[in-house]
Amino acid sequence: MGAWGPGSFENDTAMDFATAAAEAEKTRDHIDAALQFELTEALDADTACTAVAAAECVAAMLGRPAADLPDPLAKKLASLGAPDEALLDKARNSMSFVISHSELAHLWAEAEDHGAFNLAMTGLIDRLNPQIEHKPSKGRKKAPDFNSSPCAFCNKPMGEGEHGMFEF
Repeated sequence: MGAWGPGSFENDTAMDFATAAAEAEKTRDHIDAALQFELTEALDADTACTAVAAAECVAAMLGRPAADLPDPLAKKLASLGAPDEALLDKARNSMSFVISHSELAHLWAEAEDHGAFNLAMTGLIDRLNPQIEHKPSKGRKKAPDFNSSPCAFCNKPMGEGEHGMFEF
């Protein structure tokens, strides 16, 4: 069974790309090639996963790496310097297309935890925009504390888990 999670490198396709990019002689060309696809029809999930991983590489080249960026790839990207404007634009356009026209986005829209994917993609887009202040992630959020507030309907403590917090 393959890996499947909302983070950019939490799937097998992205990890395969990360390994290949870290070992590539011309890593920048490898990243650029992963971001070249037709912006006319929906992307299959694997192409979208690869594009997201490549966009993460561009964000890392800007000095804004993802928390789950694999170490070998991070070391390789650190030696490449900042991306040129064309590569940065291609990464931004690719992310926009992945979110709006991909099988990956469709699969996550049907998933129970679709919000985590949306947050991960929004974080990546923010990191691709140098005008937006970036605060590095401190890893995964901890589980919510026990909510002792009384329920508005039964007056018992709200507790924890899916019924312990309101989501807006």
